[in-house]
Amino acid sequence: MIYLLEDDDSIRKLVDYTLKSQNYQTESFALPSEFWKAMAQKPDLILLDIMLPEEDGISILKKLRANKETSGIPVIMLTAKDSEFDIVTGLDSGADDYVTKLARGGKCSGLYTSPWVAKMRLPPSCSSI
Repeated sequence: MIYLLEDDDSIRKLVDYTLKSQNYQTESFALPSEFWKAMAQKPDLILLDIMLPEEDGISILKKLRANKETSGIPVIMLTAKDSEFDIVTGLDSGADDYVTKLARGGKCSGLYTSPWVAKMRLPPSCSSI
């Protein structure tokens, strides 16, 4: 099961659709409060935005890493924040990978090249992203 925490409806629906079209089980959340309620069931992977209402993604990541029950769940930051500072902050806070949402030069985002997603056997094509 892949949990996606993303407040932007269009991005959340697109990523959710893309993963489901590849036969992955996903659960998507627009709000951190919804995500925390669902964490009673532990996912195999979390895709986490940074800029969220209620609570920012870095804060959520730090809480996940501090909890013995959730510290081992792989977390990929999937965010529009693409400065070097943002990337270092995300990785230093415990993210397993950091992927920007934006495609550049007609190429897909790095979600498909993330080693964590590759372990889940996502296809190398990203025509739907």
